[in-house]
Amino acid sequence: MLMGSMREASSPTVTLPQDDPASMRLLLRFIYTGHVRLTPTALCGVMEAAQRYSVEELKRGCCDAA
Repeated sequence: MLMGSMREASSPTVTLPQDDPASMRLLLRFIYTGHVRLTPTALCGVMEAAQRYSVEELKRGCCDAA
């Protein structure tokens, strides 16, 4: 998507309408640091994002926190 001939490859931003910003922030924090603090209100959104982007370790963490 970002390297090919798709529109997103030439755009400075990529919109992910199915994900809420707070969940994406936590997902990216986990990807970069390996740690994230999951609150009960964030758990569902983070779990959905982890599932969508195949972040297996975060999915396991969400299941453990639930």
